Amino acid sequence: MFTYQANESWSTFYFPDFVPPFETTFTNSTLESLAKEKCNNDRLCLFDVAATERIEVGIATMEDVEIINRIEEASVERKKFNRLEVCIIAIESPLSLKLILPFL
Repeated sequence: MFTYQANESWSTFYFPDFVPPFETTFTNSTLESLAKEKCNNDRLCLFDVAATERIEVGIATMEDVEIINRIEEASVERKKFNRLEVCIIAIESPLSLKLILPFL
């Protein structure tokens, strides 16, 4: 459901020639330098900074990917302990996450 102002309709926001960016392209060389420094060559971080022009968005993406990777690694470790009844996964800073999962 969309709500339009009195002088708007779907055609106000229809841009058939729009092509979303698929490459990381910076229009600001200062931002590009800062992004390369802060993102540590992480391609998702660099893309998000280039697309949003906000360094904090790229850094948040990079941190989220790191958390996901740590959870996946812990899941692999969980599978190794097939005789235990409970698995505890603890992830610290910047996010604290503790899962206690019974084996099925």
